[in-house]
Amino acid sequence: MEKFAAFVIGSLVSKPDKVQIEIRTRGNEVLVMSSVDPTDVARVIGKSGQTIKSIKALLRAYGTKHKQIVTFEFIN
Repeated sequence: MEKFAAFVIGSLVSKPDKVQIEIRTRGNEVLVMSSVDPTDVARVIGKSGQTIKSIKALLRAYGTKHKQIVTFEFIN
């Protein structure tokens, strides 16, 4: 999960080395928390929040494939 989240978010930002991913699991529930460089926040959120909604959908789909309930939090 961590590699997938880092790939998705890292491909959107201009400074992928500053992407930080933290995973917390409890049973089949997974909480993915991410932060990026302050200059890349707008790229991750996107216009009207569409990009971050898409990231959440991708992570939920990935989790469904692996029988997990995934929640995504963007922390900055």
